[in-house]
Amino acid sequence: MSDLLPSPLLAARNLRIGFDVAGAYREVLHGVDFTLQPGRCLALVGESGSGKSVIAKSLVGLLGDAARVSADQLEFQGHNLLALSQAHWRSVRGERVGFVLQDALVSLDPLRTVGEEVGDAFRLHRRAMPAAERRQQVLETLARVGIPDPEQRIDLRSPQLSGGLRQRALIASAIALEPALLIADEPTTALDASVQAQILALLLALKQRGTAILLISHDLAAVAKVADHIAVMHQGKIVEYAPSAQLRSAPVSPYTRQLLAAIPHPQRKGQRLSPGPALALPAHALAAIARPAAEALRGPRLEVRNVSKTFHRHPAQPRRAVDNVSFQVPAGATLGIVGESGSGKSTLANIVLGLLTPDAGQVDLDGHAWVARQQREAQRRPLRPRMGVVFQDPLSSFDPRWSVAQVLEDALLFGARKRGPTVTAQAHSLLDAVGLPRSALHSHPRYLSGGQRQRIAIARALAHSPSLVVCDEAVSALDVSIQAQILDLLLLIQRELHVSYLFISHDLDVVHHMSQQVVVMKDGAIVEHGEADQVLFHPSHDYTRQLLAASRANGVSP
Repeated sequence: MSDLLPSPLLAARNLRIGFDVAGAYREVLHGVDFTLQPGRCLALVGESGSGKSVIAKSLVGLLGDAARVSADQLEFQGHNLLALSQAHWRSVRGERVGFVLQDALVSLDPLRTVGEEVGDAFRLHRRAMPAAERRQQVLETLARVGIPDPEQRIDLRSPQLSGGLRQRALIASAIALEPALLIADEPTTALDASVQAQILALLLALKQRGTAILLISHDLAAVAKVADHIAVMHQGKIVEYAPSAQLRSAPVSPYTRQLLAAIPHPQRKGQRLSPGPALALPAHALAAIARPAAEALRGPRLEVRNVSKTFHRHPAQPRRAVDNVSFQVPAGATLGIVGESGSGKSTLANIVLGLLTPDAGQVDLDGHAWVARQQREAQRRPLRPRMGVVFQDPLSSFDPRWSVAQVLEDALLFGARKRGPTVTAQAHSLLDAVGLPRSALHSHPRYLSGGQRQRIAIARALAHSPSLVVCDEAVSALDVSIQAQILDLLLLIQRELHVSYLFISHDLDVVHHMSQQVVVMKDGAIVEHGEADQVLFHPSHDYTRQLLAASRANGVSP
């Protein structure tokens, strides 16, 4: 190491981590080396299970009693982390090392105010600080992370904040005591482009103030603007370690090249993103889930006409969540919907799914009335099999008591009571269609990987050969390589079955890759609608241009 560089704040050499499970030892991290100086950012990038989060937890003493950690060197501020007692770890966490977990909505207690959450750092580590001074320190910290009007938001709870403000509040709680090191584990996952840009800009500002940042992500493009160096991890090892710009422009490892190739790009629109031989649906699976040709439709699969929805949670301040929205989704085509958090995308999706009744307007499915103000679920029920849905988090959409077999059989039976060989054969065909082994039928979803669970969700959505599938942030929480596999699968299914998609996402690259038409929403209204290339390359509305600018600022753009 050059003498011109400061002494490392954090240093790991031959770091190995394993766990004792059911009497057997399994090593998950196989001898990694890295260093981090003050005011610098190291990004750990890789798929789920590569070892990124295990490293992070080892640096704050949160691996649990079953973990075994060994290293030739594991030091922070010159202290041997392998020798710390639990009492010492408690003094490190929060005061000297801040830790930002991935999901702000889960990580923040929904019953406590933002002020209480951020104030915990002062309460636990500055016990003599008076309450009034503690509140003032919290206000200053909220302002430092860019939360507007902190005096008004300090007494709000996390469900009352947008996704971006929740993430800022979580970062505020981690940096309240100005720790020397901030560990941020997937801090921008599932955030829309503009909010993601704000969080990355905040991390960059913290780095410029002298904070060392260990940034963990599955998204190479997102971390490139903040990270000085990137370590690419695969199966518990660092397979490439290089300066950020060098790694993106001239990657050496085949695995790094594979990760970069999996990112949707304008020149690869509609093409396969994942490696391997050409995909095709097995003939028997295709026959089992294809909608009969006699049901072909000349008009649009989905037609939304002048739909509006207002919420009256606060009588004095009604909120117009969807404002006179109209569009069509043709047969065998994809319409992408983009917009920031709070733009109305999810409310619109719930209306289209028949889960929410609009105040005005109507939704037609396959030429039949599907959703209207006076329509009841009993009238919709005969059409339910024609619409499928794939949510962002499939595990939370499954009954937690059910196996994969029960999830698929429930979808296939659709209210019937009789199970039998035919249902099992159909479930096998669904698994074949989404590229999963039939043995998965006997598994429980919680023991499957994120990509496997999403394939189960797609299989469930296909159970009744739908003509339209709503994909609501269906790939936003997936690793880039798994995302590529799911996008390839969705395009294959569309090509073979002529199914239509309503594809809702915050990721403009993914929407461009999948969609022929794009709708841009802001404050519940459509501000731009047209061909995907036109909207995402030559937008006419200022708001669309802002979304594109934010996407480019994150290192990604159509």
